[in-house]
Amino acid sequence: MTLTKTQRDFLIKRLGATPRKKKLLQVRTDEEKKTDKYLELEKKALKSVEELEGLIGASELVSKLEKEVAAIQQKVGKITESTQDAVLKNAQASLEEVEGRIKAQLEPARKYAAAEKAAKAELAKVEADLMKVDKNSIQNELINAAAEKAKKGDFAEAMKLLGKVKDECAAAKAVTKKGAVADWWGEEFRKLKEHPQRDSFKTEIERLQKTLDSAKKCHMEGVGTLAHTTFSNLHWAAIKEIEFADKHGEYLNERDIVVKPLVKDLAEGEPKTSMPAIAEEKSTIEGLLTKADKRAAQRQYELATKLLEEVKLECAAAKKTKEAHGTNSTETAAVEKLVAALGVGPGKLSKEEAAAIRNKLTKAKSVAGKKDFAGSNELLAQTRLACETAAKIAVASENDMKEKDEALAGVGKGASAESLKSSLEKVKVLFANLKKREGKEGIATEIDAIGKIIKAAETALK
Repeated sequence: MTLTKTQRDFLIKRLGATPRKKKLLQVRTDEEKKTDKYLELEKKALKSVEELEGLIGASELVSKLEKEVAAIQQKVGKITESTQDAVLKNAQASLEEVEGRIKAQLEPARKYAAAEKAAKAELAKVEADLMKVDKNSIQNELINAAAEKAKKGDFAEAMKLLGKVKDECAAAKAVTKKGAVADWWGEEFRKLKEHPQRDSFKTEIERLQKTLDSAKKCHMEGVGTLAHTTFSNLHWAAIKEIEFADKHGEYLNERDIVVKPLVKDLAEGEPKTSMPAIAEEKSTIEGLLTKADKRAAQRQYELATKLLEEVKLECAAAKKTKEAHGTNSTETAAVEKLVAALGVGPGKLSKEEAAAIRNKLTKAKSVAGKKDFAGSNELLAQTRLACETAAKIAVASENDMKEKDEALAGVGKGASAESLKSSLEKVKVLFANLKKREGKEGIATEIDAIGKIIKAAETALK
């Protein structure tokens, strides 16, 4: 048999086989024979999917089946000489299973397509005589609705809907045949039924449908005055509901396009670790949104919109709180490390001084727990300063001790006069630096005492 281009490419590029070209009936190689069944099944499956799409149009069902076949093709596309037997066997089994499911859908799909064609023809015969509200109801609620069911593979429900078309067309035509029908009869109700927000007005639409049915019944029974009054009531009631539907759309726009992104940003934005700090605010926001939706469902759109404005304000405030908590948490963690590194002892802090710094840190955390982050940050700044000062003092003390040890290195039992004089000069340098040091006023008495000792040493070494 003659190979198609796809088959030839598959054999040559994937399997490395070379098909014979001389005769229509030719000797087949083992490699060629292995692919025949798979290629035949693939062709049948694709043809069946194409037929199904032709019957019900592009749909979820068709897309799902196409993806299944494509997945099988991908596996075969990765075939190697060592895996070809197993891969082809599994691919053939998968294609047979998919083909079986497609065939199961084709017969009801054919019946549906025929019924849809008949239903459309039935409507076309009478649509010029119908009220627009009836014509559109038959088209949208029966024919179009059936198409949606068919696209999902629910052919039984689709057929039920199409089965109602003939009777509905006859009933709708009977209304106009009975007598003159005003252009405005049911027109506003039609607009409501086709409004973008119609799904949110199902209860109202069901109620007004009963009014329409009652008006048509009066018309058919020849009760003209009552029919006219009922149609009029339907007209004005539908106008009112359309106003509500317009406002509902505006409300949803504001909620979904403006407010919900703010709520999402609050929940997902940085710092994420600060979400527990705004748990109360989050609960408040959720409550306000629930109330807003409830007011909208009650058609109280002014109140619903005000509640959305409250949500905006709450989001802005909560975001600031979240950011402030994040900044405070970062600084708290940094200061905690400084406090943990505090030293106690000679040249460092006393136990009381260290305890005072730790208490200030504890107070900063307590204040932050009350969401007074400004107050907490001030206490953290004080704690940080105390820690940094203590660290500087410790470093200075350590340096002083080194300099002292170096200065007194020449002092001791058996030290020469020259060594003692050298040490004295070094001590005098240290003393001069001490008298210049910040905070010297607090140790004036000690400085005087040291000065006297140095003078006494100078006298002794003369």
